[in-house]
Amino acid sequence: MNTRTYYENLILRNIKNIPDNYLPVLYNFFNSFSVIFKNKEKQHEKLKSTGFCGTWEDNRSAEEIIAEIESSRTGFGKREIVL
Repeated sequence: MNTRTYYENLILRNIKNIPDNYLPVLYNFFNSFSVIFKNKEKQHEKLKSTGFCGTWEDNRSAEEIIAEIESSRTGFGKREIVL
């Protein structure tokens, strides 16, 4: 028996013990979980497409991004940092 079949049988066996009035709640739970899982799969595919950690999406120029990085530096103990 493969893993999927094993867990499907466990889930079905447990569902039979749930009172009827809780079945809509259980359905909503499974539906929400499915949506989350699909979104995670999309994110994973996006990460795989770059081979690292996703694509960079920014409308700013390189100069603007560099300026922001430089302005947000704290100085590491008041040392002057020059690029």
